[in-house]
Amino acid sequence: MKNADHVWKVHVPAHFFGISAIVWAAFNPSWLLLCATLFGWTWFSGLGQSIGFHRYFTHRSFRVNRFWHHVMLWGGTLAGQGSVVFWVALHRLHHPTSDTPPDIHSPQNGGFWHAYMGWIFSLDPQRVPLGRATDVIRDPVCRFTHRHYSTIMRTYWLILLALALWIEPLRPVVAGFLIAGMWAIHQEAIVNSVCHDRRFGTAPYAERTSDYSRNIPLLHYLTWGQAYHHTHHAWPAAANFRCDTPHSKDIGFRIIQLIEQPPKRPHLADMAAHVEANDTRPDNVANLSESLTYDI
Repeated sequence: MKNADHVWKVHVPAHFFGISAIVWAAFNPSWLLLCATLFGWTWFSGLGQSIGFHRYFTHRSFRVNRFWHHVMLWGGTLAGQGSVVFWVALHRLHHPTSDTPPDIHSPQNGGFWHAYMGWIFSLDPQRVPLGRATDVIRDPVCRFTHRHYSTIMRTYWLILLALALWIEPLRPVVAGFLIAGMWAIHQEAIVNSVCHDRRFGTAPYAERTSDYSRNIPLLHYLTWGQAYHHTHHAWPAAANFRCDTPHSKDIGFRIIQLIEQPPKRPHLADMAAHVEANDTRPDNVANLSESLTYDI
């Protein structure tokens, strides 16, 4: 498998379709197009990435019923960030190694462009330690999306293209979803690069972190709350990325309050203890993570 397979199989098509959709939208603006783009942005970037892959699957910051579990799983999967197993394993590697040499997408290890997108060109997905995501691997649907990730993305794009070709009134919906899908890739790129760049933002809890994570309130809504990144690194398992400020809630946490169900996890749970628990799962799950193939 080539290191840049994810780029050619996912990122290149996502950008081709996204840019094509923007060009089409420029000549065919409509309220339906705007609503579809906002819906896609909410599903992919909000529920899928910021709330789902990040806070729910990776940090286990809250609980939901199976309906919302799958809404977040498929929203994150179609966002072009890789499978949930890959994403969780990579992010759980990121926190304890943040801005040190093992941190794969740190601007300290290759500059701004490397953190924004360059790391994807050189990363071999098969080298990501899937053992850090053994709790996610337990879920058969999560395993399915991992084993068939690129096939799922191709099928999704083919369905959208077929709808656009055969059902003309749905073209604004298709264009909106394609635009939102491309943006989802760049939203995460902004967090990885800008929110770890010492030139920007603030770091009021430097004594709690050993990295260069930054809070950038200006990007709050654009990133579904993830721009309060330094606070997140100070309290990784907190569902609220503004947990340090009394009565303050980031936009992602406001959505969480609508969909989470009791019993609620402590929002300031210890991330280290959670990761340690994941590393002591039964051997059969650990063996599964070693043999799990990644379709990319």
